[in-house]
Amino acid sequence: QIVIDTDLQNEVDDYFAVAWALLSSAGPSAQVNVTSIIAGPFSFRYRFLPLVTAQELFMKDELNGYDTLKKTERDYLYGPPSSPGGKASSLLRLKDVGVTPKLMIERDNHATWCPDRGMEESYQGLLKFVQLFGKAKEAGVAPVFADVAKTPVFRGQTKYVTGIDPTKVEPSEGILDLITKATKATVNDPLFVVCI
Repeated sequence: QIVIDTDLQNEVDDYFAVAWALLSSAGPSAQVNVTSIIAGPFSFRYRFLPLVTAQELFMKDELNGYDTLKKTERDYLYGPPSSPGGKASSLLRLKDVGVTPKLMIERDNHATWCPDRGMEESYQGLLKFVQLFGKAKEAGVAPVFADVAKTPVFRGQTKYVTGIDPTKVEPSEGILDLITKATKATVNDPLFVVCI
């Protein structure tokens, strides 16, 4: 038996992995038993917010004739003289594809989301994705796959647990389900947690 923990909406590869696991758990030749799926948090804000700062510095520098930034600001934006690049190179790569940090915010790009939003988007995506298997019979696909739509999907943590006192973390419904399943697992019927 396995529990899948996934940040499904983060990257497309999770869809393939979840589909493979679910299809492998259906029918008389099932290879695994997917007992539940937990939506995990994800966020790129730690990489995104420095780009917002860089864009602000770039606009300030451009507006004032490229000569008013402090040394630390200049090094942050353009990189130190011994190692050019800085955040400006990332801004230029974004510009090459027609995007700026400001546009990313306006367009609600997933790189701007906090972990709780990433988890909720993954949860909603999982609900829709798992329910698609319920249409297997009417779509002319093996009816046995319709049972996969009954796989329980749970919300996971809304924050990263790293660096937080674990006794002060409110466990999500997914974690509570995982603890229940883990305490019932045995040597002969182990529980595996697959984190993707």
